[in-house]
Amino acid sequence: MPNLRLTDSQVADVATYLSTLKGDVGQPAQATPDQKTVDDVLLDYLKNVMPFEDAKAELAKLSPGQKQVELGQRAIGRYGCFSCHDIKGFEKAQSIGTDLSEEGSKLVTRLDFGFVSDIPHTSKIAWFRTKLHDPRVFDRGRVLLPLEKLRMPNFDLSDEEVQRLLTAIMSFQREIQPEAAMPPRSAKLDYEVTGRTLVHRRNCVGCHIIEGDGGDFVKLVAEPSLGPPMLTPEGARVQSDWLYAFLRGPITIRPWLNVRMPTFGLDDPSLNGVIRYFGAVSNTIGPFQTHQLNAANTSNAGGKQLFELLKCQQCHVLGTIPKDQPTSNLAPDLRMAPERLNAEWIIAWLKKPSDILPGTRMPAFWPDYPKSFYAQMDGDADVQIHVIRDYLLTFRGGPSPKSANGAKNANNN
Repeated sequence: MPNLRLTDSQVADVATYLSTLKGDVGQPAQATPDQKTVDDVLLDYLKNVMPFEDAKAELAKLSPGQKQVELGQRAIGRYGCFSCHDIKGFEKAQSIGTDLSEEGSKLVTRLDFGFVSDIPHTSKIAWFRTKLHDPRVFDRGRVLLPLEKLRMPNFDLSDEEVQRLLTAIMSFQREIQPEAAMPPRSAKLDYEVTGRTLVHRRNCVGCHIIEGDGGDFVKLVAEPSLGPPMLTPEGARVQSDWLYAFLRGPITIRPWLNVRMPTFGLDDPSLNGVIRYFGAVSNTIGPFQTHQLNAANTSNAGGKQLFELLKCQQCHVLGTIPKDQPTSNLAPDLRMAPERLNAEWIIAWLKKPSDILPGTRMPAFWPDYPKSFYAQMDGDADVQIHVIRDYLLTFRGGPSPKSANGAKNANNN
């Protein structure tokens, strides 16, 4: 649960709202086992591990309460509840499941098809797929004692989930695979695998769209621009040290939105894992480079002239939020650009924003790039884009997660 930095008043509002959420009172127990049922089931468990007479004698020693506890422990042990749940007394209990580390190499003759005849008995894949869809189907038609029946639960897996698990199971091979058959290892691949786990475990995809996944929060707002931004290009867009500081102490970037970035309290390995992940997704892994401003671009009025000609400040904030624009048109404070944005990303963004963020409200000022509509810099689109980029990187004074004031704002927003 992330820290949403709520005030006492906001906490009270949320608590009051939650107290109004009333649904069904739940389904009452369908059956309450009587003592005879408890005795019969517990006796089945006991006689499975000791002679019958000893099992009856052991049962007779127990009080009704002890029988309930003993039966519960036996049932937990049989069905492996401790495999997912932490249960006192079962910390060292042995797993009940079959070792799957070499399951893909198992001979088909070692698979028990039982009386299931609607799948070929020569296909491991068919057996695995059937087992995943209906784990206890191979008991069908058999006469079995209760403790002899299959125990794997039915997870109600979709066809796609079954196919993914089937692929994983078939990859569990005992033979040493030739190097050519193995996926190529690289820093990019490792960062992507680790990062995807992080952003899903921390539920970043609950608010943000990342690699086409997630973004449920965006569905709750009338206009997508009023929701959390898509983060797929984040590694190319922002500087690593800015992102590190922001994740540690989020600041308000778009104060007109009714949404806040939580503080997750990640440790440094996790923070760096997220940063590397976004870099890998954006293909921007490499040494950090500080952009050197072109003195010619920043010393003349060309950048400022283009900035005003394109009316950038009509949407982008420069300290003061424009009053004449709907909030759906507003964009982040450009005074953050030097510290926040990667210089090369600004160039790519200005050339064609929709390639980076489909559906963005950012206009394409150079739709026929490398041609230009503007006369400045002899109509050279490349020069114009670089000049306005360098002008943006001269801005100062925006909110910063690196500053003490930024940390203070993170606590108050």
